[in-house]
Formats: sequence, C-alpha cells, structure tokens
Amino acid sequence: MTSNSITVKIIRNGFDKMIGTGTIRAVASTLTGVAAATLTTVNKITSYKINITITDALSSSGMVQIIFPSTVIPTLSSGCATLIGTSVTSNPTCTFNSGTNTITITNMNSSTVNIPAQTLRFTILSVQNPPSVNPSGTFTAYTYYTSDSNYLVSQGTITGVTATLDIINPSTVSVVPSSYIVSDTLVTYSINFVNGNTIGQSGYA
Repeated sequence: MTSNSITVKIIRNGFDKMIGTGTIRAVASTLTGVAAATLTTVNKITSYKINITITDALSSSGMVQIIFPSTVIPTLSSGCATLIGTSVTSNPTCTFNSGTNTITITNMNSSTVNIPAQTLRFTILSVQNPPSVNPSGTFTAYTYYTSDSNYLVSQGTITGVTATLDIINPSTVSVVPSSYIVSDTLVTYSINFVNGNTIGQSGYA
C-alpha cells in the first residue's frame, strides 16, 4: 500500500523557498509456516494443521489467504477452518475458491483489538491428500492488515506435504492360473485385486 503524499518545504524569511512531495511504499515482511495432514494416506480426505508465524500485527478485520498446491484440494466451500491463537476467535469465516485453490480466512478477531504478532494455528477441514506419494508443491500464504487485499502485510511459502502409500487389502487379491497341471508350460495367470484409489490415464499397475 502506498502512503498519502508527504510534502517537504524549505522556508526562508517566512516564505517558501523550495517544496517537494513524495510517497512511501512499504515492502511486505516474510512469514514462515508449517503444514501437516492429520491422516497422510494418498487421496484420503482429512484435516490439515497449518501454523503461520507472523511478525507484524493485523487489525481486528485482518485477513489470511492460503494458496494450496494443485494436488492438495480443500473440499468445503465455506466453514472450512478453525483457529487457535491470541485475540482470535476459534471459528473465523473461511471460504474456498476452487478456481485458484485458495482458502480465505476473515473475521478472525472476536473483539476490536489488533491481532498481535504470533503463530496462528489453523485447522483446515476436509482436504483431499495428493493422489500419489510424489511430494506436493508448496503452500503460499499472505496476511492482510484489513479484509482489503491492497493492504498486504506479509507473505511466504510453506513446504508441501508427501502422502504415504495406501495398502491393498490382501483379502481382495486372487491369483488364478489357466492350468493347474504340475510343470505345465505356457500358463497364464490372472491377478485380480480391488483398487481403492483412482489410477490416472497415464498410470499403471
């Protein structure tokens, strides 16, 4: 956000000698954070603990935005977060924009006092884990002094997550040969199992 104009005058003998104006534009500070899934299995829908440490206060109408990596997908369009911290409410307003994979959190304060510098501990509800054990991209977080996105205060990236393997239920696996004759040749085997996860178009087993 750019400041209002600042005017500087040089006065001599009671009269303006020189005059100039300028503005100041602050640079956003850097926030840090950590993200972790409560349940780490691929494709599972679970809650995510996202802790964001801010070094600058926000006003009582401050806002936080979190952009999720493309393979980590929130599923609730509203009512999607809880919050723990100082001078904050436990149930802020949370909305999800599926087009940008972004969570926006507002109405974080239960009073009119500023939200002080601290670690904000968010729980994002009903998030789908990555579809494979390939590490996700990073999360990107922004804080704003008010609910106006022109009032950026801080920004930063948060290391992504790595899902863990799902397990095929052994009771669903069967191996059926085309022949049961001992030492028979050219036998084909049919291997059947129940796959609990979607395989992409270019995936394989």
